[in-house]
Amino acid sequence: YPNPFNEFTNIYYKLPYDGVVTIQLINLLGETILQPVSEYQNKGEYSFLLDTKKLSLGLYLLTFNLNNNINSSKKTIKISKSK
Repeated sequence: YPNPFNEFTNIYYKLPYDGVVTIQLINLLGETILQPVSEYQNKGEYSFLLDTKKLSLGLYLLTFNLNNNINSSKKTIKISKSK
C-alpha cells in the first residue's frame, strides 16, 4: 500500500525504535526522484502526503530506511497524471 498511487497519496509507517528515517521514491534507473523524509524520528506512528503530480506515469520503488538499513521496499505504480 499504496499501489497503485495517484498524484497525492498518504503514506503511513510505524517505527519500532528511534532512529534516522529516510524514505525515497526511486525510478527504474535507480535514481532518487523524491526524498520526502530524511530525519531523526522517535519511536511511533507517522504519516506524510506524497506529492507525485509532476512525475511521469509508470513503475517506481518506495524505500524505507531506518538507521541506514533497508527495512522495506515496495514496487508502486503511478496510474494518473494532472491534466
